[in-house]
Amino acid sequence: MHLKNNYLIKSDTKGQVKLICPYQWDKSKKQWKSKWDVIEYSPIAYTPENINWLIKTIQDNLTIDMVAEKYLQGNLSNPLFGHCYHSTQTIFYLIDTDWLMPMRGLDAVGEYHWYLKDKTNQEIVDATVDQYSFFDYPPPYDNGKKTDWYSFKKSPIRKTLDLIQKIQSSSIRYTTQNPFDSYNTLTPFL
Repeated sequence: MHLKNNYLIKSDTKGQVKLICPYQWDKSKKQWKSKWDVIEYSPIAYTPENINWLIKTIQDNLTIDMVAEKYLQGNLSNPLFGHCYHSTQTIFYLIDTDWLMPMRGLDAVGEYHWYLKDKTNQEIVDATVDQYSFFDYPPPYDNGKKTDWYSFKKSPIRKTLDLIQKIQSSSIRYTTQNPFDSYNTLTPFL
């Protein structure tokens, strides 16, 4: 089991991991509330078959409510547009390997595109590459750079947890003030 950063921790349940992200921003204090959104799930082995299955499953579970407002118009005619960040982060956390690294490239119209690259063979893993079939320019793999996640302290975002929950219906999601607690003693996520 590959624990990629401080937001992916071992679960009490054998073979599972916990992915945690800050739960809610306190505007008045300008800080995250001491509460965590947690999902416990089973990592997926890194094989070409599993990557293909996961990409297809992610694509089947993307919905317009996951798209940031600035990408809504483009998403109406191009259903993968605006989904690259959370789709990429979902693969990164679901697949059990340290070989995949997050990449970001600037495309021909000045938008960043997120994808993963295998450190060992340089293969690209991109759940939303098909969005570029709607454009007359390719995905920006030629200028892509290894990049940390842009979210708060490089944490996963809630859309990623949402996708994992859709993909693994047996996953367990809840909120807590201490992500190291067992889910049996906590309030389920609603």
